[in-house]
Amino acid sequence: MLIYVSASLCHVPRLSLLTPSIPDASSPSSSSSTTSSTTVVFPRPIIQKVPLFIRSKPKQDFDVIQDLLQSSPARARPPKPASPPSSTSPTTLEREALLVVGSPDFSLRQREETMNSLLDLLEHKGVTTAYAFEFIRHAGDVINELIVDARCSGKGDSDVGGCHSDDIVKDDGVASSIHADDEDGSVGKEMSSMNTGFSGEIVMDGNLARTTNVDEEAGDENKSVGSVLFERKPCFRQERSKGIVGNSPFATRVYKCAERRGLARLVLYFEVLSMKACHIPSILPLTGGRIDVVLARVEFLRSIGIGSSRIPMVLATWPQILRYECDSLASVVEYLKGFVGLSNKEFVRIIVKHPNILGHSVKEIDQNVNFIREIGLSSKEVKTFFIREPQLLIHDLKSKLGNLVGYFTSVGVQQQHIGRVLLQRPALLSSDLEKNVVPVVNYLKSLRASPDDIDKIVSSFPGVFFYDLEKDFKATVSQLENAGVKPSVMGKLFRKHPHLLKSRMNFGPKLKFLLELGLKNVDLGRVIFNAPQLLSLNIEEKILPTVKFLETIGVKGALLRKLLRLKPMVLAYSMETKLQPNIKFLHDLGIEHVRLGRLVARHPQLLTLSVEKNLEPTVRYLLNLGFTQYEVMEMVLRLPSLLGFSISDVLEPKYNYATLVMGRSPQELVRFPQFFSYSLEGRIVPRHVSLGNISCRYSLSTIYGCKDSDFNLKLSKWKTTSDC
Repeated sequence: MLIYVSASLCHVPRLSLLTPSIPDASSPSSSSSTTSSTTVVFPRPIIQKVPLFIRSKPKQDFDVIQDLLQSSPARARPPKPASPPSSTSPTTLEREALLVVGSPDFSLRQREETMNSLLDLLEHKGVTTAYAFEFIRHAGDVINELIVDARCSGKGDSDVGGCHSDDIVKDDGVASSIHADDEDGSVGKEMSSMNTGFSGEIVMDGNLARTTNVDEEAGDENKSVGSVLFERKPCFRQERSKGIVGNSPFATRVYKCAERRGLARLVLYFEVLSMKACHIPSILPLTGGRIDVVLARVEFLRSIGIGSSRIPMVLATWPQILRYECDSLASVVEYLKGFVGLSNKEFVRIIVKHPNILGHSVKEIDQNVNFIREIGLSSKEVKTFFIREPQLLIHDLKSKLGNLVGYFTSVGVQQQHIGRVLLQRPALLSSDLEKNVVPVVNYLKSLRASPDDIDKIVSSFPGVFFYDLEKDFKATVSQLENAGVKPSVMGKLFRKHPHLLKSRMNFGPKLKFLLELGLKNVDLGRVIFNAPQLLSLNIEEKILPTVKFLETIGVKGALLRKLLRLKPMVLAYSMETKLQPNIKFLHDLGIEHVRLGRLVARHPQLLTLSVEKNLEPTVRYLLNLGFTQYEVMEMVLRLPSLLGFSISDVLEPKYNYATLVMGRSPQELVRFPQFFSYSLEGRIVPRHVSLGNISCRYSLSTIYGCKDSDFNLKLSKWKTTSDC
């Protein structure tokens, strides 16, 4: 019985890029065993992950490769005899080999032997089969280099790659070899041990070992040859310590070249690190074949706080770290943590995403940090800036931002504000100045925005440069102009409320509702200018409930129109936290319901004050001065703004001056509380000094309730009368 077995399947399944040769039926060796021979060709090993390049193949090729990769050696059935590949139509595996290696300078046999030898070495050193296969699948450049090295090392050598000529047995003109290091005969013993259950001789035929079985009845009919071979595999691996078996001299040279390069140790270590095998080929050229270089950098990354699970990502993202000395890397770490102020957690997050920062000098990074400080950012803001945009640590910010900073300064943006603009919108760093920034500034100028307005708009709303000029800005301005907002105040409006520029809402329903509340068309422009937030409120959920509440206290019709013209933002206040508590406080103070509506309509600021911070403290202070609650209520009705005055800055100094210096009674202040609304230095003291001793003859309302021109006329008349 004739059995075809891969020469190294005793050890592991092989990578086969060539179609297995089929014995010629006309040859004597094959014809003599036609009736009693069985051919078993083991398929490729199980690979769960299909190579990326297969996905782009036509469907029929994908199906062929998928079936081939997912077939299990233990349950392999003899495939149908394959016809020799056409010279004009390469096989699927040949196309795969070309894609894997990609170089037309090497034959398929050289690539096959190189990959199998490399696989031998990796597995012999402890790399798992699946990981080794995944590495080889992406190691096209490594395989090319090994082929070149093996060719060079074989030129002119009589003893090629450690293989002696007397170890080579030829069959059909194809050379095979048994490694010359088999001094103790362990390989021969192992090969003999593989023949338990059948006897015969082993000769080498290319990449396949051909075994002729002389005793057909000695084998176990219930157990396949494949399972017997795979059961013997561990025994072979234990004995196999001095090289590979059954490979050509070229394959042996490849094995030794790969071993000299230290590939097995590096790949095994990367597997221990849990690095993806596809990333290894890009890292290997930077190692110089020295595992100590990798060990030192891995230990350094651990020492600066990079977790073991993230180290493979750092190495794969920036393999150039292997070229830097640990001392230079450590200086950057010290600067970022010490001078910039990054915490360990923040530092790790930055380095994992941008490890190439470690490759720049401290001087470069320091220049960028100082430049950001110069444009108005504090130390804390500088830290926040680079946490958000860490890649900017390694850019030349001065040359990158010079034009942008200069333009902002020229149109009115203060330099100390530019840093905060960039902090809020780092995308400005990569934006086109002429395309994104200049048109927006020119449009703001066309709306009569002053340099101070532009500074306010840009600093409070830096996102203004990332909206569509036609769809957002011009459409909004057109609606506002139609609503009655004068073009002359448009710049001031956007200075107060720059976010209104980005609104794509239809203002029509809101404006119609405001007109229904009693406002006139001439009022809309003023209302929108003072309270543009009303345009974004929901009518049913927010505005209408507030209007109904105001109507319950008598604010409706003309009073509602008056209130909206004075303080339209009342419609945006919360009823639960602002309107209802304030109305309740005024009612508890003694103000009757019929007077409450008129009071609120004339002085809507009473609805904006805080009960805890303004209303209660002021009333308590007046009561402590000796005023009764009724007197306080009368004072509030005569001067509603009294409840909003500061006690320490307004009420207390003016009360003390009126009672202690001028000698006035508190009752005069009840009758004329407007006294508290005048400036102490600008009106109260100067007029009192001008009158001198005769000031006590006239009431506070007579002295202070008139303009300066009227007071001067009264003063001359009073002095004449006093002289008489």
